[in-house]
Amino acid sequence: MSSSEPEELIVEDHTPHRGKKISKYVFSLNMQHIVTWSEDDQSIVGWSITNDLSNDLSIEPINSLNINDLKSLLKIDKLKHIELKDASDCKQFIILSFGYQYEFAVIDITTKSRQILNVRGLKDNKLDFYGDIAFLENEDLAIAKAKPIYRAYIFSKLKFNGKYQWIYKNSIELEKDYYNEFYKCKINKNGTLFMYFHTPHVITQWNLITRKFEMQYIPNLNLRVSVIGNRLEMNSDNTLLATMASTESRNIAIYVYSTKSGIEIANKTISDEDLQGFFFHKFCFIGSKEKERLFISFQNNETKNYLAYILNPLTYTLDKSPDTNVLHNILSQNYDVINDYIIKIDKINLSIKRLSQNENWINHLQSKERYVGSTFFNTKEIKQFIQDTLERYKSNQFLTQSYSDVSKEYPGEAYTWIVPNKYGENSKKNETLLKAQIKSNLIETSKRFYSYDSVDSYILEIKVLENDDIIFVSSSGIRIFSVNSEKTSIELIYFWKEDIEKISTQEVQQSINKHLISFKNKLDLDIGILPTPNFDDDNYYYYNLNLNNEIALEKK
Repeated sequence: MSSSEPEELIVEDHTPHRGKKISKYVFSLNMQHIVTWSEDDQSIVGWSITNDLSNDLSIEPINSLNINDLKSLLKIDKLKHIELKDASDCKQFIILSFGYQYEFAVIDITTKSRQILNVRGLKDNKLDFYGDIAFLENEDLAIAKAKPIYRAYIFSKLKFNGKYQWIYKNSIELEKDYYNEFYKCKINKNGTLFMYFHTPHVITQWNLITRKFEMQYIPNLNLRVSVIGNRLEMNSDNTLLATMASTESRNIAIYVYSTKSGIEIANKTISDEDLQGFFFHKFCFIGSKEKERLFISFQNNETKNYLAYILNPLTYTLDKSPDTNVLHNILSQNYDVINDYIIKIDKINLSIKRLSQNENWINHLQSKERYVGSTFFNTKEIKQFIQDTLERYKSNQFLTQSYSDVSKEYPGEAYTWIVPNKYGENSKKNETLLKAQIKSNLIETSKRFYSYDSVDSYILEIKVLENDDIIFVSSSGIRIFSVNSEKTSIELIYFWKEDIEKISTQEVQQSINKHLISFKNKLDLDIGILPTPNFDDDNYYYYNLNLNNEIALEKK
């Protein structure tokens, strides 16, 4: 630091940031530690977060770094472009970047000392936009750096002479950029490293703890070449990976993958026309684990209004919020949402509350999910039904039924399904209609589907699930229907079929067998959710499906 630059005289003041406005903040992984930066005061404050007996959150400042502390630690004359990168759960360490040269620093805020990472490739303390640095949930420190060293490092903290030091633990060599094709690194709290290559668009997943390759994801190839603005986020239990990227036509493409199988389980495209005048604001998972949603928001720089989308990634649905959206009272004020926490900053006043206890959020979830069951997650029961049916078909133990004027009834706990079948003289197919009896109220519907059966008999496998939804297996596919009690209607919520060319009535058993086998193969991947349904144009014609996100199934 230049000796010509006089030190600022700091008057002793125990008020955080000396009462000046908080500009930025960062939380530790388990929300035990928050670190704030004040541009006006040029200072950093560390806060402790605790839960009281009523599960309310309280915060209090525990340590700080003033302008002179920071200048000394960073060896600079002026504090420019300070960015808070991460904070440790042990409430001791912070990571920040500063200046124009992508420099970073790991600082012990309790002892006001800078940690030296003494390994080749990191001695320059530089990490550009394509690299990443983060504390892990096992309290290690991970750093991924592309050019020019192409390596990811793990450090552990050990105590020497009463002070902690970060000691090199291991490293993994990253793929080299031979053709000047950049990739972006993202480190997750569980030690997962994602590498997003922009040509071709491929995401690879590595485990920095075991130093092994785990998974590969292939987004839509119609994405823009640059990965600078692309986003990667994992949910709270690390089972889902969400990505956001811009397409060649400037639309926003969102994909959600299972980290267990690498399979895409949801996607959504937001039109560029819908985003005119809006700029990216936030892309993250919010809510408690049981009610977790992917939240995407954009802000209009002129009006300061927000455009928000809430995605239930496990039900293939993404809802655009109404004009007065569910988070309106949060987004329109000095609030932010991180995981299950609502953070409010009013100049120097900092408060934290739980989103899962927010009345608007609770009402939103209830309004979306009050009338549905948990079929999308009911893989165990459905898989057993598919396996049992498949075994019977393999041994030719299937039931051929005759048409009758008497409807068959299938009782459930809440209501009884009534299923009449008849042979359509015009369609030359079996026509299955659906009704549901709820106490004394009979819900009738225009919902019907067709299967390729003979004029004399038909084959139809039926089971009422534990949540009272009903599943059908026929020559034309596998269907699950549910009662929408809010609309007092019956909805087709799931459809699966194997691609089969036009079939005749003599091939009904073979067709059903193919549907069952392909469906079971997908279930065997064991991703904890039904495979993505394959609704097509014919389905829209026959079923008049209501696929506008009105059914969002909740997890058991």
